[in-house]
Amino acid sequence: MIREHHPFSHPAPAPRPGVASPARLSAYAAIGLALLLSGCVSQRVSGTSFEADTKLVFSKGYGDIAERYIEDVPVGDIAFDGLRGITDIDSALLVKRDGGQVQLANAAGPIGSFTAPGQRDVNGWAQLTSAALSASRAASRELSEAEPERIYEAVFDEALSGLDGFTRYSSARDADEERARRTGFGGVGIRIKMDGEKPVVMSIIEDTPAEAAGLLPEDVITHVNGFPITGRDLADIVDRLRGPIDTHVDLTVTRPSTDASLTFAIKRQRIIPPSVVARQDGDYLYVAISHFNQDTAHQLDKAITELRSAMGSRLKGLVLDMRDNPGGLLDQAVEVADMFLDSGTILSTQGRHFDSFQSYEAEQGDIVRGIPIAILVNGNTASASEVVAAALQDHDRAIIIGTTSYGKGTVQTVIRMPNEGELILTWSRIHAPSGYTLHRLGVMPAVCTSGMTEGAGQVISRVRRREAEQADLMRKWRAVSVPDKQEADALRASCPPHGEAKEVDLDVAERVLADSALYRLAVARSHAEVAKR
Repeated sequence: MIREHHPFSHPAPAPRPGVASPARLSAYAAIGLALLLSGCVSQRVSGTSFEADTKLVFSKGYGDIAERYIEDVPVGDIAFDGLRGITDIDSALLVKRDGGQVQLANAAGPIGSFTAPGQRDVNGWAQLTSAALSASRAASRELSEAEPERIYEAVFDEALSGLDGFTRYSSARDADEERARRTGFGGVGIRIKMDGEKPVVMSIIEDTPAEAAGLLPEDVITHVNGFPITGRDLADIVDRLRGPIDTHVDLTVTRPSTDASLTFAIKRQRIIPPSVVARQDGDYLYVAISHFNQDTAHQLDKAITELRSAMGSRLKGLVLDMRDNPGGLLDQAVEVADMFLDSGTILSTQGRHFDSFQSYEAEQGDIVRGIPIAILVNGNTASASEVVAAALQDHDRAIIIGTTSYGKGTVQTVIRMPNEGELILTWSRIHAPSGYTLHRLGVMPAVCTSGMTEGAGQVISRVRRREAEQADLMRKWRAVSVPDKQEADALRASCPPHGEAKEVDLDVAERVLADSALYRLAVARSHAEVAKR
């Protein structure tokens, strides 16, 4: 989960967006899809101003690490580690520290020697980094030919490698696309895939310019603004389809069903990828949240309101499926949890920076008016989705079914860099309403399906047999405020996390929701006293 800072703005008092595990930054990338994102702003540093611009970038980066990172780390160590990253570009380079000197060399001999500033001298280390990079570029063909962005990546990747696994640097291009996923983008509203050398429309996002214009799945895009794109790579095609909101783009397609060639004049609009899928399932409402972006709470509100109205008094319960949900924007997680709570703490955060100490409270109003809720989680349920699950569990508002979740309980702050890249820093830990930290632990389900092989009946039987055992486990879970890895692993072993979205989870959810006594039993076994820490 991420809190964003923008250039020349004062930091907001409350943490905002978040990202889940880095390996799952894009749910679409994993299945070979490309969202048509907004125009990418990628400013390149000119050769003549390389040293001045790199000093600006590293001064900003080192300063924010020193001020905002969750742990107090010496800038000198971070900067020196970063300089060693240039060996990823030219392995013949050598960077070493000898007493108070940082020395550069290659096979031909010394390149330069620089006096190391104090360990906490941000500007001094930014100046040293810039000067050392300039000297290295003069001595290295590989570095002199490398784009500045490649050098930034090499330095920051190595500088941040010794910190936690969620702190990272995102290049200007990657950062632009990640911002688009979080907050929307200027586009037409289609998803495309490549069929050989042909870009094919895979699906149309509802209520977008593409839908209004009449584009259809399986349309083959042949030209963008008159430019032939058959045979172009996917990134180039996406770049041509991107653009500022309210600008026009002409798409020429062939439609296999008619063999017709059609041209559509489309005005780009802000597109926010759908993150909510909802349907009626008998007397129950099934809602899956794939990730948390800027529109998730709105999409959820709309879907539930429409289906609840259509179902009327038939609605007996809600299944909220957050399996494989990697997280996203923290403020959206707070809004989603608040939709089902009338009062109480949703979460609190604690870090090193003064602004990282926050608490979020629910306001009156339960969108489903108190009906039973079952939340499905698995080992890939992370970050913002864990916030929702923990809040509803701690307030006895839902039962959690599945396996122990991922355990990504930290908030990342996103700092926009002078080169339009982003520095993503872990800056606080998330605490559930009952006080335990989500980091490393995750959320423990009241009904564990981990290792179950005989179907829903076996799971239900275990629920009835192990009431005292489960209640004791939940007490131990919540008693550990900030666990070390060994403590966390021992607790998590009681319901090992798995990354599968098992059919049995949904079967169990429907059985529990249909049996009011069983539902009350499952809620009672995970009851918590909300912490007053």
